[in-house]
Amino acid sequence: MAERITGIFKSNNFERVDHAEIYYELINAVDLSKANRLLVLLHEGLGSTSQWKDFPEVLSETLDLPVLVYDRLGYGKSSPVKERNSGYLIDEAECILPRLLKHLEYEGKVILFGHSDGATIALLYAAFYPGKTEKVIAEAPHVFIEDLSVEGVLQTIEAFKTGELKARLEKYHGKQTDSMFWGWANFWSQESSRKWNMLSMLQRIESPVLFIQGDNDNFGTLQQGREIADHVMGEYEELILENCGHIPHFETKEEVLKAIADFIKP
Repeated sequence: MAERITGIFKSNNFERVDHAEIYYELINAVDLSKANRLLVLLHEGLGSTSQWKDFPEVLSETLDLPVLVYDRLGYGKSSPVKERNSGYLIDEAECILPRLLKHLEYEGKVILFGHSDGATIALLYAAFYPGKTEKVIAEAPHVFIEDLSVEGVLQTIEAFKTGELKARLEKYHGKQTDSMFWGWANFWSQESSRKWNMLSMLQRIESPVLFIQGDNDNFGTLQQGREIADHVMGEYEELILENCGHIPHFETKEEVLKAIADFIKP
């Protein structure tokens, strides 16, 4: 289905990838097979296409670029997953995203904007496919697990159990809210995950990386950016936002938009 809203051409559909249905939306992209630049948005660990709100449309209009945004498997309107294993971040980057792009007939390089888990997936994709990656914007990424990250997850688990968080998430994820939430929460909080990191993968990234982080983020510190800067092969830039939490693209929207626009200029 396609519609035009105040000059924005937006289409949404499902694509079948490996016996599963992935829900996606395209903004200002009529035919991806003819496009030579594409911005892909990768949502957070409890996110979905709808939870980006109007940010994809604003990005597309601001940058004059087509934008692809989609629900990862087990999220939003996409097919559920029976079990989320510890390698789900790698699976998304190495297998699912490239297959989705192939199904959509896009063959050019991608600019990746990922938030939180999505930022980690964006960095992993750039490591697996350096020749297919133009640039990476990593907002609040996790490249290793900090004590602060675990504490943030534990607080979120408590809010899910006792507060309104579950009801808010059900608006977007419906019947798969529990499996979505616990798949995320169990990985990031369990003791066996504490040594997880992707530092060796960062060394394979050749494309420029923009690191965006709020200094009051309760899921990660500025050390995430320092590790990225120390390990990547390509250029590194950063935007550190004062008095900002875990979602800079909402909390400091204009600053984030300006930084991205400056960063992705050809």
